[in-house]
Amino acid sequence: MRIVYPQLVEDAYKVAAQAGTIKPDKVNDVKAQIYRIMVQKGMLNEDGSPTQKAIDTGIANGLNEDSQDDCDPDTVAELKQLYPMYEGFNDKHFLKTNEGWVVDGQVIRSVANQVLHDPDSTAKQRQAAYAMLQQVEKYPK
Repeated sequence: MRIVYPQLVEDAYKVAAQAGTIKPDKVNDVKAQIYRIMVQKGMLNEDGSPTQKAIDTGIANGLNEDSQDDCDPDTVAELKQLYPMYEGFNDKHFLKTNEGWVVDGQVIRSVANQVLHDPDSTAKQRQAAYAMLQQVEKYPK
């Protein structure tokens, strides 16, 4: 039986899957745990709908069709307009897939290093940038 999880759980699972290897037979267990944590932390109601807290913190943005269209631009130019940090990169570094936009390691390294060298970045932002660098270094350049 295939369980359908709320979009916030699926999004969190994608992040978790990018951070490490999840065995195929453990996918449902991981998603179930994510769901339980999100309910416990007040981000999801038990029926799977996002709470006001999730909306206020911004993690529930893009749940309706109209806002999802806004969050998934059709062209690299639109992507760069939405995310100005990418403006200086050649379009060849970007690829639109069925899952959304992806960037190559050069862009990831550059953006992560910008965050690490920005005196105004928060500890959480620096930690995320460092984790991205560690992850990208696992793969050939």
